[in-house]
Amino acid sequence: MAVNPRDMDGFMPLLSTTDIKKKLNVGSLLLNYLGDATKSIECQDIGQFIDNIIPWLSNGNPKVVQNGLEILTFLADRMGHDFKPYISTIIQPTIDRLGDSKDATREKAQLVLLKIIEKGCMTPQQLLDRLRPAFNHKNAKLREEALILLTTTLNEHGADEMMLSGVIPSIVKLLSDPSEKVRETALNTLADIYRHVGERLRVDLQRKHNVPQAKLLLLIEKFDQLKAAGDLLPLAMSSDVGKISDETDRAVIKSAPVKRSAAPLKRGQFGPAKTSSSTLAQAGAVDEETFLTTFEDVPSVNLFSAKDLEEQMKIIRDNVGDDKKDWKQRTESMKKLRAIIIAGGTNYENFLENLKNVQRPFEVACTDLRSQVVREACITLAYLSQQLKNKFASFGEAVLLTLMNLIQNSAKVVATAGAVAVRFILQNTHCSRFVPIITSCLSHKSKDIRRASCEYLNLILQIWPTQILQKHVTTLQDTIKKGIADSDSEARAFARKSYWAFKDHFPEQAEALLNSLDTAYKRSLMSLSNSGSINSLNVVTRSASVSPSNIQTSHECYR
Repeated sequence: MAVNPRDMDGFMPLLSTTDIKKKLNVGSLLLNYLGDATKSIECQDIGQFIDNIIPWLSNGNPKVVQNGLEILTFLADRMGHDFKPYISTIIQPTIDRLGDSKDATREKAQLVLLKIIEKGCMTPQQLLDRLRPAFNHKNAKLREEALILLTTTLNEHGADEMMLSGVIPSIVKLLSDPSEKVRETALNTLADIYRHVGERLRVDLQRKHNVPQAKLLLLIEKFDQLKAAGDLLPLAMSSDVGKISDETDRAVIKSAPVKRSAAPLKRGQFGPAKTSSSTLAQAGAVDEETFLTTFEDVPSVNLFSAKDLEEQMKIIRDNVGDDKKDWKQRTESMKKLRAIIIAGGTNYENFLENLKNVQRPFEVACTDLRSQVVREACITLAYLSQQLKNKFASFGEAVLLTLMNLIQNSAKVVATAGAVAVRFILQNTHCSRFVPIITSCLSHKSKDIRRASCEYLNLILQIWPTQILQKHVTTLQDTIKKGIADSDSEARAFARKSYWAFKDHFPEQAEALLNSLDTAYKRSLMSLSNSGSINSLNVVTRSASVSPSNIQTSHECYR
């Protein structure tokens, strides 16, 4: 067996080895070879070469499967349109891997399919046609990933590339799927389709499809929120729902692809920033909008003197920290603290000193068994950060780890309240002492907390000034490197995103970090940048920008 083949023909006889160690070694060598643009991919029979890779996708060793998928991605990228004749060979085995138990395998399978579309070897509609059986597959993971891939393709290529009406019945059926993740993903998929096609979808769901009433109400809430927020794309805004007109009179604006700022849209970022608060309330979760509308929904308070302030703060301290008192009395005391700020309490010199006295009671409240107490504590802490900015640093440092630990809670209201509170604190209070707390959470056994840690790391790298981050350059380097290798695909995606934000602050250290990565992780990081999946990793684009060339008369995309 050759140690290091010099061309593709040299690799050909090695691909069929059944020895796992040899197969892994061949895979690593081949990936290094394909990753070098100066190396030729010509061989005597490229079709046979690809045929020999297909069995890798059903191998019992996950790393062999992942290597096989990555090899196909490289071949599709380098061969371009010449890869098209081999699509029929690789498409079904790749789709099957969308249901794999390993996050990394599912992610790499998606990348193969997205690369095939990107290179023009398959249209989005052709992929949708091949995906349809997956929506009814017995494997819940495959059903979920098929929805995610549909959403990603829709956002990358636009609704005018697919006949979406044909797949709506399958998505509606998944709203009642036995798997909670599948149900949630189906709901989010319909919301994303609405962003592209607009009111036509709402009308069809109400008239043509048997949507369970509870689910229909959730969808209507989501649709209304998206419309009110201005998140509908131009094509959706141009739909003439309910209006009968000649085809020649109906001008439709082409749907512009939505370029995402990270990996393909997965199961949603931690604590959604923009979702209908009433929808989330029904689901038991809270979001930033919930916090903002609740911040000042408090009874009025009158302050007459510094002494009066001190006495009221003592009452708040005693109530909030006493878990034997009625929970309503404790939550009302938290609201009273917000009311004191609204009434001008921060103008008194003794306010910050008195605020220190309620620090410990709030730590206790954040771990209370009643979700209502935890929710109100999180809202109040977020409000304190918003109003006090960096004066909240010491308080924030004391509660930050406690809030992070809430994220793994099985109660949605607790988990999302903790997640949103952390986001508010990091957005409004920039303190270098927060960095070690956030980065330490990447060692947590909970993937939810690790994922959140990577998301928050990306957040502070995007919005904090360089001088605050300077003290922890080495820690940030190590954390990004660790995140890129995390077992959770979303944590890895946020870590890769963090790398590019880190590079904006510390280009030399980022280069050193890149050079220290294993070849596979380096390829993953660089292929994300080079593939066109993202244009700017540190700018989140809420909707696509549409140039004049995007506006044209065409057939209705939602057929």
